[in-house]
Amino acid sequence: MNAVLELDALRVAYGSGADVVRGIDLVLREGETFGLVGESGCGKSTVALAVQRYLAGAGRITAGCITVAGTVVNDLAEPQLRALRGRVMAMVYQDPVSALNPAMRLGRQLEEAVHAHRTLSRGDAHAEILQMLSRVRLPDPPALLSRWPHQLSGGQLQRVVIAMALLARPRLLILDEPTSGLDVTVEAEVAALISDIARDAGDMAILYISHDLGLIARVADRVGVMYAGQLVEEGSVRLVLKEPVHPYTRALMACIPGGAGRDPNTRLAAIPGQVPRPENLPAGCSFAPRCASAKTGLCDVGPDVSMEAVDGDDGHLARCRRLGALSDPETDPQIVRETSQGSMSPLLDVADLTRSFRGPSWLGAAKPKTVRAADGVSFSVARGEVVAMVGESGSGKSTIARILIGLDQADGGTAHCLGYDVAHLPAQRRSQALIRAVRIIFQNPDSTLNPAHRVGRILDRALKRAGKAHGQEQVEQLLSLVRLPPEAARLYPGALSGGQRQRVAIARAFAGETELIIADEPVSALDVSVQAAIVELLRDTRAQRDNSILFISHDLSLVRHISDRVIVLYRGAVMETGRTADVFAGPSHPYTEALLAAVHPPDPDYRPHLLNVPEISGPPAPQGCPFEPRCHRRINLCRTAPPPARDAGNGHRIRCHHDIAHLHTVPRQPTGEPSDA
Repeated sequence: MNAVLELDALRVAYGSGADVVRGIDLVLREGETFGLVGESGCGKSTVALAVQRYLAGAGRITAGCITVAGTVVNDLAEPQLRALRGRVMAMVYQDPVSALNPAMRLGRQLEEAVHAHRTLSRGDAHAEILQMLSRVRLPDPPALLSRWPHQLSGGQLQRVVIAMALLARPRLLILDEPTSGLDVTVEAEVAALISDIARDAGDMAILYISHDLGLIARVADRVGVMYAGQLVEEGSVRLVLKEPVHPYTRALMACIPGGAGRDPNTRLAAIPGQVPRPENLPAGCSFAPRCASAKTGLCDVGPDVSMEAVDGDDGHLARCRRLGALSDPETDPQIVRETSQGSMSPLLDVADLTRSFRGPSWLGAAKPKTVRAADGVSFSVARGEVVAMVGESGSGKSTIARILIGLDQADGGTAHCLGYDVAHLPAQRRSQALIRAVRIIFQNPDSTLNPAHRVGRILDRALKRAGKAHGQEQVEQLLSLVRLPPEAARLYPGALSGGQRQRVAIARAFAGETELIIADEPVSALDVSVQAAIVELLRDTRAQRDNSILFISHDLSLVRHISDRVIVLYRGAVMETGRTADVFAGPSHPYTEALLAAVHPPDPDYRPHLLNVPEISGPPAPQGCPFEPRCHRRINLCRTAPPPARDAGNGHRIRCHHDIAHLHTVPRQPTGEPSDA
């Protein structure tokens, strides 16, 4: 097969600083999908931007050669680059909103994409646009052309951007974290779409950048693992993920719940430290300071190590001075966590909680709809228990969290906590004792930490407001609790990594007599190594202080690892609740079934039973099941009557018209109208 992308000893720097990409060699051929993985700061996105010569003003290629479809792009003038971009190589970014004009209808934007790179009549362009929108599995393409970007969901917008990139028929498609902000079901659908595109493309090649090894296992043929600007391991996705040889690759696999064939309850082995900055690279192996297998005097001296064939196989390369000694995996003893069922005493008891909002029009409909973010939600959290709340975006998870901490108020129902009904008690009317007892950790620590204050002042102020002893000693104790060094107190939040900032946010939440921690997607934007550290930190602090955690997430692998019980929400309603082991073992509600089917472990041999669950299929019937329009098990009764709560044993309850025995059967794919049985 012909090479579409060739990188020969590529080196990239910003300004006069050290190289952030250090000698990348890569050949990507027609019909091939290459996954590029690694933590933030390893240089993955810089490689993608360098290929297109999209580097910022200070960015420059300091050495090496970039060849795309036979054209050397290093020294091309701007007019030649513009002709190459889009037509020969196209890129899909993480955030589709940034690639679309909010003031233009989608049809016009797609037409511009066609005419910018190809010579077609308006009629032919229109026909090809409709065909491409169908190819990326968007419903009702003719109607979609007249809509604005804000009228589509995130998954639909991402498919529009992929369609826009494919309309130019590029030879090289670059995807930079295209699914990291999507729900698990939408991510699975987009990943399946990318796999289909790669299979059908023929002469096109795909460079897929991600930190999600499960996603790479699903879509890639080959994979390269980057660390500190270098490839440290490269080969077929099966060899690299099933037989990793570099300590960094093994460490990444150990950060994933259930990764590398481990029990999902095994304690996650977070990688200590962080990726070194280009100007502070250590001598010898860049990974040596974080490597459990490093040997003093061997790994920490001398120049960089070259890539070598593993066991004489030129298709599997690695960069390690102990390559021969590490041919057999060196694994730490597995530490399996003890599942806590909490005490019998409920710390939080929520009953029939309701909250409605006046929402936007339903996909362009004239009358605005009422969105029920919480529709009779009931659950409890016992003392010392971790309860996970899962569901797609829009299921009501964050609305419930905001009510519990007093940033919003319920329309009806109760939420009793420590003698208060917090469902109708705004934060400004709460006692200091209640504020100290119920704390929240948000998804983005940047929006909650004052950038003008040092970390020590932030934590000292939190201790003071909690009525606790405060000062340098107490601040250092909090930092020690979240495994940050005492020197962190002298730093501003901007000098910390994303994972370190989240640890500061967790330390602040534990300043005082905190009894209930609400963790709202606390790790969704972090690398797998940082995710592992934060999740284990939450679990350890829960064990030390015997407080409860309401863990909100759409990552079912993490939920399975950390939680004692699970609540599954859909459009504000509880579809299923039970012990974590029971919910994951089944039987499951059809919605939970779809969520579980979308989870892909970092195993290229895994073959899930994928369910074709559409994102949106119209509003639900007023009296029926809210999941009915998307359900792969729906029957006519689902449209006309609310589903009953069925008891599956051990406190496991499922709201569904089907009996438990039927939910044990293999699900069918939806075909046409629902049946009567």
